[in-house]
Amino acid sequence: MESPENSYPQAIKAAIKALVDGAVPLERIARLVAARPGSPIGAVASRKVLTELADLRHALAARIAADRALLAEIDAATPLVQACLDCPNQPTNAGCPDCPCVGAYGRSRVVALTWSTDE
Repeated sequence: MESPENSYPQAIKAAIKALVDGAVPLERIARLVAARPGSPIGAVASRKVLTELADLRHALAARIAADRALLAEIDAATPLVQACLDCPNQPTNAGCPDCPCVGAYGRSRVVALTWSTDE
């Protein structure tokens, strides 16, 4: 069994790692860490921490929504690219003017990365 002295620093490290892995900026993590210390009473500290947690939740929810939208784009792009697995044509506008990706590049950032309209 770990002593409380050893488990607390591990919990802090794990929390910071989880937040960093979740793409939370270090500045936001620092604000969360600094929210409680220096408060004159628990009520003030709690309000500060709750404000930081609400801001963090809002930012993560927005990030999750953006990630879901990107996943949807990837899901939509995948069958378009799979349709070209046996394509004998050169992957350019001139070489394959009927490519399914040609019509999709304007609707998908992911397809736009792989297809140039200048070719």
